[in-house]
Order: sequence, then structure tokens, then C-alpha cells
Amino acid sequence: MLITFFMDTCSAVIISHSSKSLLSPSDGIVRYNNLMNKLFPLAASCSLLISGCSAASVHSEPEALSLMTATDLHMLAPEYMGGISFQNMLAKSDMKLTEYADVLTDALIEQAEKDRPDALILTGDLTFNGEKKSHMLLAEKLKQLADQGIRVLVLPGNHDIENPNAADWSGDEAVKADGITPDEFRSIYQNDGYADAIYTDPSSLSYVSALSETCWILMLDSAEYEKNSMVSYSGGKIREETIEWLKPILQEAEESGITVLSAMHHSLTDLVPSSDAYQIENADEVQKLYAKYHVKVNFCGHTHFQACRSIEVSGIEETDLMTGSLDVYQHLYGTVKLTTGESLEYHAEPLDMKAYAEEHQLNDPFFEDFDANSSAVFRTRVVQRLTDLFADTGLDEETQKKLLDLFGEEGEYLFSGQMGTFRSMFEGSEDEALVKSLPGKDQALFLDNLNEYPDNMRDVTISLKQQ
Repeated sequence: MLITFFMDTCSAVIISHSSKSLLSPSDGIVRYNNLMNKLFPLAASCSLLISGCSAASVHSEPEALSLMTATDLHMLAPEYMGGISFQNMLAKSDMKLTEYADVLTDALIEQAEKDRPDALILTGDLTFNGEKKSHMLLAEKLKQLADQGIRVLVLPGNHDIENPNAADWSGDEAVKADGITPDEFRSIYQNDGYADAIYTDPSSLSYVSALSETCWILMLDSAEYEKNSMVSYSGGKIREETIEWLKPILQEAEESGITVLSAMHHSLTDLVPSSDAYQIENADEVQKLYAKYHVKVNFCGHTHFQACRSIEVSGIEETDLMTGSLDVYQHLYGTVKLTTGESLEYHAEPLDMKAYAEEHQLNDPFFEDFDANSSAVFRTRVVQRLTDLFADTGLDEETQKKLLDLFGEEGEYLFSGQMGTFRSMFEGSEDEALVKSLPGKDQALFLDNLNEYPDNMRDVTISLKQQ
């Protein structure tokens, strides 16, 4: 099907390290109360450890929270761009707008400054290929939010750690660049989730963050660095040690009436039905664990397109909310409004790059019509990747070009979560007649997406009530 042609297949990396637990289960309760007193001082008089209030009474009142989500920034330090090697790489690239990833990141940060969410959640693939300089630059940019009291929570993706593809593209030839280890990731992003985590996993870069008195989020490391060698590995799973670590934490949250959210780089559900490369390998086990403890929402990324999917497990509805890559047209980020124990509303919104460019007086010609130019890059790179797709069909060049252009158009609407818009234009058109004149396997490249993905994947409302 078409979607598998679009996916980024570069992957994560392997390492061997031994990580120490920063927080034992018993210490976690103490740290949780200390954190609550620091972040939410009005709650100090009813701390779990310093008052006679029960957990249920402490966490009985619903709270309203606002969040922002973004993923797959794939930011590359500008000093690593610009050479002949960089231009050659872009000519063979997927649909990422790598040459402007740092500007898109700046625009996201500025949007967060305006919206002032309770937290900005970044679900991995923060960098292009795990370059240390890219990580350091991103952490410095994110510090702007911390300085304004806006929390940032980060996770690694398959591109971010010990990536053998880390490179400097500023010269005629690409030169290997320094990457980072898991310990360095934790250190670089210490102020972006790790420092104030109430629980930290000793076997991975997973942690638990308290968004409020009544809401926790599981920030789960699904990247499998240990499978990296000469090439990076794109699959993912939640480690068995992490699952065992989670169980008492989820039990505590359940008994305390705390709403628990989840975030990871890979998806919990099979958002890409034709391939299992984007879903965690042990999805069934994690889904059952989440159903037992009423974890209903998972924020994720990895595939680069905008999507959502709900499944029912043991009578509990679990939903993946996968925001499109910030680095891919339409450059989406997610906004979340939730009331703990009640409901969650999610909406995907494009960055307003026109307004950003005008405000900052960017003089790059690309920003004169950023939306149109970014769309053109997306469609051009789709066609570049699929040029030979119909070479053996006997179709004339004009028909092949028309089909490839149609691929680009459908891909654009799929990646932006708006298949309904494409469907309304496609059905009953000459394009549909052309596609249906193709052999079955070639038809499927177009039609499977129309059959598998709903009209609108940008707006979702989810009940957080325990059934």
C-alpha cells in the first residue's frame, strides 16, 4: 500500500551500558510529595505523607490541563548543513524538510510561549541522526521554555542515540559526527523531564512525570539501541524490565485515583496495518497492562503522518494519538485539553510559518510562500522516491507522471490527517477511473489508504472515565 512507500526506514542504534536506578518505588512516593509541594503549593496541606488525608480524597477533584505535543523534529545543527554532500543527500531524501528543521523548531517553541501549556511533550526523533551538536542545540532552545516556567518532557526516538548515521554534511563529502550515549541523552535533557521525574526506570530512559496532582504521564523509551550496528534499527518495544517497573507504579496511580497518560515514540496500536515496523513489538502485552490500569491515551510519532486509532482491550478503549512530524508538510503539532477523570480533547494544528516569517523578517525566498513551497517539496520528494514504480506496467510516460503526481497529492492529505478532503475530490473523478483501470496490485497502492484511514484524523475526543 502507498503508506509503506512514504515511511522513513532509518532507525535507532545499539549500545551497551549499565544504568542505575535514580528512584526506588519507596523513594518515589517521597519525591512525588516533594514535587507536588514545589509545583502545586496549594496541595501541600494535603500531602500523602504529611497529612491524614487518604489518597482517594487527595485526588478526588478533577483538574483541567492543557498540553502541547510534537514529534519527529529531526533537527540538524545548521553548521552541519550547506555542503555539496548535504544537497546530494536532500536530492535522495524522504519528505522531511531537513534544511529548515531548526527554524520549524524555533516556531514551535514560540508557539508554546504563546499558548503556555502545562507541558510540551516531545515523543522522539528529536534530531536528524543523533548528532551530539544537534542535541545540544535543541536542549539550549528548549531552555527558553523552562526559563518561562513551561515544562518540557522529552523521549528518545530511533534516530537519537548511538546512531551510526550521525554525520556532518557541510563539506563536499559527509564526515562522521559525534553521536550520544543513553547516559548523555539523560544528561543533555536533564531539565526536560528527568530532573523532576517522580519515577525513573533503571533499565531504560523511561520515566514518569506528574503533570498535576491528579495526572501522571508515562514517558516510555521504546527505542532499541541494542540492535544498532552498522545501520540503525527502526523497530521498537517496551523492555520487559520496564514493564515490571511500571506495574507497582500503575497500581499506586489506580489506588490514588490518578489519571495516567502514556507517551512513546512507536505506536501502541497497528496504525499502519500493512506493516508492523511502526508498532511496538510487544504491543499485546502493553495493551493488556494498560487495560488493567485504565491507561486510555498514548501519544506517539515515528511514522511521520497524522493519525489516530482506538482499539478495545478487555472492555477498555485505548487510543493512539500520533501527531505528524513537525518536519513534514503540514508541520503539525498537537493541542490537548483534558479534565482528569473526565475527558480529553486533541487537535492537530499546522504551525503558522507565514506569520512567523513575517514577524522575524526572514529573508529566505522559501518563506515568501512557505506553505506552497513546503507542499511542493513534499510532492517532489514523493515522486523522486517512486519514479520507477510503474516502469514495468506498459503505461506511457504521461500516464505514469499523472499517477505519480496523484501519489504525491494523496500522500499530502494522508500525512496531514485529512483523507476526507482527498476522498471527496477523488471519488467519481477521472483520477479514480484511471486508478481503477490499473491491475489490482497497483490499484491497492492508492485505494488501501482510502479504505483504511478515516476522513478526519486531526480531532479526537476521548473519555477518561473508568468503566
